[in-house]
Amino acid sequence: MKRAIRDRILILIGDFVIALFAFGLLYYYGKLPHWYQPVLSALVWVILGVVTQKLRFSSYKRMWYAILGIFLQTVVVGALIFLHYHFFVQGWKYHYSVIIVLLIIFFLEVLLYALFRRFVYRKIPYFYEEPVLDDVQEKGVYSLEEQKDIPLNKDVEKLIALIPEMPRKRESVEGKIKEIEDLFSEDVLFLNTTNPEELLNYKQKSPHLVIHFCSLNRIRHINTLLSNTNDILTKGGCIACHCLTSAMHREKVLRQSPPVINRIVYALDFF
Repeated sequence: MKRAIRDRILILIGDFVIALFAFGLLYYYGKLPHWYQPVLSALVWVILGVVTQKLRFSSYKRMWYAILGIFLQTVVVGALIFLHYHFFVQGWKYHYSVIIVLLIIFFLEVLLYALFRRFVYRKIPYFYEEPVLDDVQEKGVYSLEEQKDIPLNKDVEKLIALIPEMPRKRESVEGKIKEIEDLFSEDVLFLNTTNPEELLNYKQKSPHLVIHFCSLNRIRHINTLLSNTNDILTKGGCIACHCLTSAMHREKVLRQSPPVINRIVYALDFF
């Protein structure tokens, strides 16, 4: 099962448990006449959450975007459920207790998103899927056509030649490159930042090679970072960066523990 699909399933289950818990309180303390009413309410709540795309937690770029989206859906769907209980549950006197239930659901859903944001979406190393390269022909840094018109970037060639000498530990790579920094020209920019806006400070320098020490897995706004990097590069410049793919991470985790145990560790690593 792919990680993205597993995320959605866990979010749906979590949201259903939250809604069932809140409407269960309404059944227990609000004395609803039938036990299936809170179950159906929880089910409808989750379905409408999918329809309104409220539960697409990975699409929220800011915390307050998520809070606003969850709040608006809670108001709209909550109003429909309130009207349903008010007009269709005959003889029930605790209509306004639905508002308390909606508040409970709202806060618990925000908490659910915060947990996913903290423990899943900021552990991006394991989200990258390796591309299928069955029909790809590798031609090097430049294509054959480009090589006719563009001289080879010597700094890029030096960096590629140094890859076999790089230490396996990520934290040691930066130190290794700093040791050999003098081998590169002044047009090479070394950066160790997760803030895409910081790159704009180097726009006047117009380097022909930007080397990112920080793994792309630790950068939340990757598109902005790469766009800003491309913006400060001179024409024909290159970007050097690295990331940990999901397949590489899986192999790493499984290799660190004995059989059977390593599967359990890999399953728990999601959290």
